Amino acid sequence: MNRYRRLKVLGCNLCCTELARDEETGRLVILRRARKSDILACRQSAREADLLLKLKGRNAPCLYECRETETERVLVEEYIQGTPAGGLSRAQKRRVLQEAARILERIHQLGYLYLDLKEDHLFLCDDRVVLIDYDGVLEAGSRQCFFATLDSMAPELAGDCPKTTAADAWAWGMLARRWHLYPLQRRRCLQLDPGRRRDPLHSGKIPGSVLIWMITVSVFAAGLCVPVLQLPGSQMHETDLVRQVLLDDSRPLSERLQVLQDLDEPLEAGVLEQVCRKVRTEQDALCVAAYALRMKTEGCDMTLPAEWKDRFGSDVSQLMEWKETVND
Repeated sequence: MNRYRRLKVLGCNLCCTELARDEETGRLVILRRARKSDILACRQSAREADLLLKLKGRNAPCLYECRETETERVLVEEYIQGTPAGGLSRAQKRRVLQEAARILERIHQLGYLYLDLKEDHLFLCDDRVVLIDYDGVLEAGSRQCFFATLDSMAPELAGDCPKTTAADAWAWGMLARRWHLYPLQRRRCLQLDPGRRRDPLHSGKIPGSVLIWMITVSVFAAGLCVPVLQLPGSQMHETDLVRQVLLDDSRPLSERLQVLQDLDEPLEAGVLEQVCRKVRTEQDALCVAAYALRMKTEGCDMTLPAEWKDRFGSDVSQLMEWKETVND
């Protein structure tokens, strides 16, 4: 192991993770060191090596080599140097989440569970989204207890029940919630009962029947009756469904506007204009203005009627003034 000069210890769990420099090539690498005397660490190292070899380095670090000394087994991996997901723009985070869903699906197809998805483990390297840190992967169906990052860990991981892809769905949903993305889609991933969770879909689209159920829960949670929505196809993006709800004049506008509270994407200008023309009360104007202010903070400026400042109360006027000063 004289070839690799250790620079820094990054962390130690079952395996010890170090940043090192390859003295022959000059490149930085990650060393995963497992003591041979630690059976659990050796098994974990073997799982990580097997999965990285099968993933072949597109959205995961390349595994350069596996080495053994008298006392250790060492994995030498690619050191990922990119932009951490937490520092990306909203549009970039949306893309990273979509790629993360694809990566998780690939991991599941290979018979493994990742179990510790979080923004610290996702990087954007030029045009490549990379998921790092595979030292916690388990085989699907494993009963081994697993403690991941607490604010993203699926509730069932601490028990001895068989682990399923639902645990990764939970972590994906928690990350989507942290980033305020895909409010309807992430609800499918955060059911307490693992059997009711659904894996995130790559495209950000959800089957129409599922969307009907979610809009029933999220828009009219107070017990109001939801009309049956006629969906034009088998799949519909969440903004398409929101548009259909907002423009459905069979229900009071105040009820329909509740859907904006969870919407994290900009509406089409024509839809917002139609909604604004129907606003008659200060409460409805506040709901729309708050949504427009939230979109402005995300870089999307949505025009509201100028006469609202005089027509409605000071609260609406204040929100509109705040919107005008965002990013100025």
